[in-house]
Amino acid sequence: MNFKSVLILLFSITLFACTKEEDNTESSSTSVDEYMNATVNNKAVEADFVVILQDPVFNGFYPSSKYFQIQRLVENGSAEGFNMVVERINLNTIDYPFTLRYSENNAASTLLFNYYDEDDKGYAMNIADSSSFTVILTSYDDKVLTGTFEGELYTEDKSSVTVENGTFQIEMVVY
Repeated sequence: MNFKSVLILLFSITLFACTKEEDNTESSSTSVDEYMNATVNNKAVEADFVVILQDPVFNGFYPSSKYFQIQRLVENGSAEGFNMVVERINLNTIDYPFTLRYSENNAASTLLFNYYDEDDKGYAMNIADSSSFTVILTSYDDKVLTGTFEGELYTEDKSSVTVENGTFQIEMVVY
């Protein structure tokens, strides 16, 4: 056989050996409708964009460290979204509903919550007034965390936004 015949034979075998793989998106994507939604200064903010490489890190629960973090963006390429960090908590041992606020008490859970607008301007909790922002964890089933949030968030120059009717549902990765 000459080189040309061998090349055609190898190409034919390769061509017919290749088959289309089944679409198996179910195993790689979540089966839960994940979101962090709220009304911010009377504007609906629907943050349901999943950042694939960041999602396992930013939506994780660390039971041995008593820590979890969740975040969602409005869309790809947008800074707008929400970020929540909670320390000194074990989602498996608390009673639901469970209210979270900022706390300096080392025996209590503490909350840090941020909103970033479409211009990447960051708004954070006023830690001097722990009642200015509240998160209520409503359930956790070893996989999905749900809850509500509301209150005032501020920039360094003391401008603020009012967050109302906040809800979230996030599938957690447990580490």
